[in-house]
Order: sequence, then C-alpha cells, then structure tokens
Amino acid sequence: MVKQSIPTPEGVSIEVELAGLGSRALALVMDLIVEFTLLVLLMVFAEVGLLFVTPDFVEDFAGGFMLGFAALGFLLLHWGISVFMDGASPGKRTLGLRVIGADGQPASAWQLLLRSFALVIDLTLSVGAILIFFSPRPRRLGDLVAGTIVVRESHDDLLLDPWLKSSWGERSARSVELTPGIAARFDEADLALLRDIILRREMAPEPMRALHREAAKAYCRRARVEPTSDPRRALKDIFLFLRESRGL
Repeated sequence: MVKQSIPTPEGVSIEVELAGLGSRALALVMDLIVEFTLLVLLMVFAEVGLLFVTPDFVEDFAGGFMLGFAALGFLLLHWGISVFMDGASPGKRTLGLRVIGADGQPASAWQLLLRSFALVIDLTLSVGAILIFFSPRPRRLGDLVAGTIVVRESHDDLLLDPWLKSSWGERSARSVELTPGIAARFDEADLALLRDIILRREMAPEPMRALHREAAKAYCRRARVEPTSDPRRALKDIFLFLRESRGL
C-alpha cells in the first residue's frame, strides 16, 4: 500500500492511497472489454452508413479507413468516458479507483486526453506496467506526461455525508452568513475536500482542531466572511451551503 500526502491550496494536507499495478491492470482489462464492445458497434454503424452513401469508396478504401477510424475512435472513446465519469471509468469505478491531478485537484479534460493518447505507448511497449511496478509512486507514462495519479477511494466514503439530515436552508443559527453568489467561488473539489476534513477520525484531537482552524480560516477568506470562534461549525455551514447550492 503506497500513500502520498498532497498539500492543497487551503494549506491542508490530504493523504491518498495510490492504486497499484494489480488493481490498475484489472481495471484496464474491464475498460478494454467495455470500450472495444462499444467501438465494434460504432464501426458497424459507420460501415453500414458508408455503404449507403459511397459504396465505391468503401470497396476501395474501407480497410485503411476503418483501421484508422478504429484506432482514433478507441482513444477518443477512452478519453470521453474518463471525462464523463470525472476521472473514473467502468473498471476504475468498479474497483474504487479514480484519476486525479498530482496536486490533488480533479483531473482536467486536457490531462485525461494526454493520458489516453499515451496509453498506446504504455500498452504496446509495456512501458506502463514497467513504470508502475518499479516506481516508488505507481505512475505509468500517461500519468507522468499528464501530471496525474490514480488513487483508491472507498465506495463507502463516497456515499458518506457527515450531516445527511441537515440542510443549509433549515439552519436558524448560522456561524457564517453566505449568499448565493458566493457558491461560484467554489467547485466540487471544495465540497469533497470539506467532506474529507470533516470525516477524518484517525487524527489526534489537537492536530484535528488545528486542521479545522486552518481549513475554516482558508474557506472563510475565500467566501469573504469573518472567521468564527467555532471552526468546525463554520466548516459545517460552508459544507451545507455548497451541498445545497448544487442541489445535492
């Protein structure tokens, strides 16, 4: 089990568990099965469509055209699925894995595109497996080029909500007052980070209080509100506000 500590812009370090060669290889096999099935279906529809439109072209050039279409289609399909599933894929989602930036932020569409195109080299020359196996921090060529890592996340953690039955709108006594326009200053990564901070149980009491103080100070500054004497309560208010503003 390899873990990595990632410092965030809020001054909070998040520890993540990096996925190893075994789980990543299994996830890739599952993804390839799904993607090749979809690709075959797309190729069948494309070839049938070309037969109706330009039968002579298909007869003369179908082999080379379809081979190029298949290669490009596979890479774009692999990329599109990763973007649509926010850095995951059918295989990764099943095994509780996700691609994120090496800085702890969600992987961008550009980073996922670089990873997808580098996959050709990783697979054909076995570069990916070699790098993951021998690297102290498992990363294939695509990860190194794109600046990403693959982390393991528990399905249970993804479903956890520290205040499932509470809502921002129903709170009568709030430690910070937030307005709808403030929501635009935050994104899904902030909501996930707040959830991670709030749900931590492995830290000793004093480091935990220090973490809450620094996180509350950083988030209050970004929300342009005055920090309060109760950091955990402020984090709760901001978490509920962001969750409700996204309709969650």
